[in-house]
Amino acid sequence: MRNLLNLILRAPDGEGGGGGASAAGSPEGGAPAPPPAGAGEGDAPAAPQTYRPEGLSDQYFGETDHQTIDKLTAAIAARGEVPADVAAYREIGDVPDELKPYYATIEQDGLFDAVASKAKDLGVTTAQLHGILGAYMSGAAEMGLLEPPIDVAAERSALLPDDAKSLPKAEQDRRIDQRMNDNLGWLDLMVKRGLPADSAKHMSLMMGDTADGHKAIEWFRSQLTGAGEPRPAGAGSSAAGASTKDELSRRVALPENTPGNPKFSKSSYDQLQKDYEAAYPG
Repeated sequence: MRNLLNLILRAPDGEGGGGGASAAGSPEGGAPAPPPAGAGEGDAPAAPQTYRPEGLSDQYFGETDHQTIDKLTAAIAARGEVPADVAAYREIGDVPDELKPYYATIEQDGLFDAVASKAKDLGVTTAQLHGILGAYMSGAAEMGLLEPPIDVAAERSALLPDDAKSLPKAEQDRRIDQRMNDNLGWLDLMVKRGLPADSAKHMSLMMGDTADGHKAIEWFRSQLTGAGEPRPAGAGSSAAGASTKDELSRRVALPENTPGNPKFSKSSYDQLQKDYEAAYPG
């Protein structure tokens, strides 16, 4: 009987009992379609397939949807949150002792702020950025790529003139700033006298942030001027009046005339050098 039913269902239209497949599938008394070949009445339904989003890494894919969700939830929890403020990236935590001097400069490092801001835009968490930074710093230290850290306070203290050691702190800072600006101003003056600008810039970058570097510049100044002690930038044989010297000294210590200060003004600094040249014609 079953074979006969199959023949009827496979018969072309108009043959074998009329209606063919339409009669078999019709709810008006037609016979139902046979089950697929090989399927028995007691077979269990096929298990649903576990959903896997395209591109999902193997480490997050579970044997069931619930396992996948659990793995993703745990990964998100371990990843941490993206901070609302880039200042949170500065909270580095414990670092190896040999790297602490380098991390200590992060608070004054504008480059770090730029990196932290980009990390925030890209959704990088604090833990992730610190992990990347730690790997880079450790590797750079092992390869000798990190320059020796500079103790700014110690370097400035080494530049304090002997006759200013008993002065108030504010006056000591002014004298140190004056000494440093005189040296950097002398390099600018040497550019006007033929020193390649790139060479002067290199000397300033390589020597301008340490006491030994400034003392080296002062040695060159003394050799060129023929005096035992370096003179202010642009100094010659003529001496300026006391009032002019005092005013120049006052302006040297101003933030807008101090390279590296956030308020530094190139135009103000250049004008100061011109006034030095006028006050001390060479």
